[in-house]
Amino acid sequence: MIWRSPLQIFIATFLGWFAWGSFSFGWFQSAALFLPVLWSSAKSRVTAGLIVMAYTAAASRGLVLGATEYFDAHILYGFFLWMAANILPGLAGFICWHQSPLTRVFLIPVLLMVLIIPPVGLVGWAHPLTGAGWLMPGLGWLGLMLSVLLIMALAYKAPTRNGLVAIGPVLLLSAALSAPAKTVADWQGHNTSFHFGVGASPIRNPLEEIERHWALQDQVSETDGVNHVFPETVGGLWNQQAQDEWQAFLEHQENTRVLMGVHKPNQDGTYSNAIIQLTAEDSRIIYKQRLAIPFGMWRPWASDTAKPEWLQQPGVSFVSDTPVAFLICYEASLMWPILHSLLAEPEILISMSSTWWAPTSIQRSQHHTMTSWANLFGLPLVEAYNL
Repeated sequence: MIWRSPLQIFIATFLGWFAWGSFSFGWFQSAALFLPVLWSSAKSRVTAGLIVMAYTAAASRGLVLGATEYFDAHILYGFFLWMAANILPGLAGFICWHQSPLTRVFLIPVLLMVLIIPPVGLVGWAHPLTGAGWLMPGLGWLGLMLSVLLIMALAYKAPTRNGLVAIGPVLLLSAALSAPAKTVADWQGHNTSFHFGVGASPIRNPLEEIERHWALQDQVSETDGVNHVFPETVGGLWNQQAQDEWQAFLEHQENTRVLMGVHKPNQDGTYSNAIIQLTAEDSRIIYKQRLAIPFGMWRPWASDTAKPEWLQQPGVSFVSDTPVAFLICYEASLMWPILHSLLAEPEILISMSSTWWAPTSIQRSQHHTMTSWANLFGLPLVEAYNL
């Protein structure tokens, strides 16, 4: 049928838009599980690639306006980056497809893995398995395995019919099982609303940074809790003066620890998007981002790029004696950093982000993603967003 392929591409577009950031109800994200089912129904390699590309493009639609704001550029620049970023997932869908319907079923785990691992995994946001936490809370690795088996079962013989029959019950079950992520005593995440240099305007105002630190200290003073978590990079360019002022402040705050995102210069001219732990007695970097957003922060051709730590950074860092998994902004949009952390068996998940420059769909997607992973593995979640 001549209309079959365009209809499948349209459905993939709607699936990406519907599952990622369009609604405040996170359980809509479980609809992402149907992307591989739709891919398996494609009758040609080109259609299969376009299905995956259309889905990821719709899911990442916030990148168009976000990149325009981030780089202070024309909207066509944001459109170009958005389209370029979705080519790799589309190629993955194109390459993994096979003419045999039965073979395609068994290639679904391959497609899911290719979407995780770099180079595709560098822009592999909106991974379908992210929705598993809404459908199978508390099942952890078993839940991931069962999700893959469910997708393969739906793709067997009649994927279009099976998908149409199953999507309603899956969404209803996800809605019934949905719940906020668990909290943890003595941990407090703080949201902020600072606007500061990014992208095309990275210059930082020292006076503005000092005022920002004072505002953060006010939040600590006014809030109970032992561990206070602040968003990505709100600590600005980290230096000795900032460290001294924080430690002097914490001397008057009994049994208080602060964790915040900072810009940490390296000796080679690069910098680390890092998290610093502050107490009255100590100050140290406890986490460095494994992958900052490509083109915006990670620019391998530039000398002042953010330095990715990849797998050199352990999946968990220890706060006191507690293993904690940190996900900074872009890492929450990918799957491999989360899996890397979960393999290290954290007891707490912490998501820190600064997305004041981005449309609401991006922050919603990050929040829903982290809630899904926290619920899938039964872990408490602490979030801190600069909006």
